[in-house]
This record gives sequence, C-alpha cells and structure tokens, in this order.
Amino acid sequence: MFDTVIQLLENFSFVLVIVYIYTYVRKHFERYPFYYHAGFIGFIFTSIAILAMQRPIEILEGITIDARVIIICLSGYFGGPISAAIAATLVAIYRASMGGIGSIAGIVSILISGFVGSIFFFQKLRFKNESRAL
Repeated sequence: MFDTVIQLLENFSFVLVIVYIYTYVRKHFERYPFYYHAGFIGFIFTSIAILAMQRPIEILEGITIDARVIIICLSGYFGGPISAAIAATLVAIYRASMGGIGSIAGIVSILISGFVGSIFFFQKLRFKNESRAL
C-alpha cells in the first residue's frame, strides 16, 4: 500500500515538472510563431510522459497505470493539436514497443487523451474570443 502511494506521488511530480517547464517556456516562445511553441511543447511533454511510463503502477501483469494520459491531455490543452499529435504519436509508439497484454488499450487511451486535450484547447480559444467580445 505504501509503495503505491509513493508511486502515485512520483507520477504526480512529473505533472508538476510540466507546469514549471511550460511556465518557463511560454515566456520565451511568445515572439515566435505558434507552431514552434506547439512543437517544442509536444516534445517536452513526450519526454515527461515517457519518464512517467518508466515509473508505472502495475495492477496486473502487463497492465499498468501512470500519468501518461494526463500528460498527453495537458499537451493538447497547452500546445493544441500539433503538440497533442506529436506527443500522442511518440508516446503511443513507445507504448507499443513495451508490449504486454494492455498495450492496445494503452495506445487507444493515449490517442484519445491527445484528442480530448485538443478539444479543450479549442474550447479555451473560443472562451477567450467570447470574453473579448463582451
């Protein structure tokens, strides 16, 4: 039980690292086109998601949980569909290379989380535009 709590805290720390990196990177990419920002965010979030996958919580043999889905979703939210596509594709390839009984479900959850993050990105843009109109 105690090991599970430690593993959950380790995975949560990866999310905190992303928030810190994104806050730092956002300031430096404001002068560049958005797709530079999105590409960089996609690769950073991919790296952190793969690190999170190195510290999984194994439920059954071949079936693990970790923070990768949250990280990919945040990639789509902060970087849009470009970032989500980069992160989801690379993390899905890595998950496929790991194999195991839950690999198909893991890949599908990665792709869905990238899509959901992108939807939240567009909702965020729509909300900003509507609030400016008021």
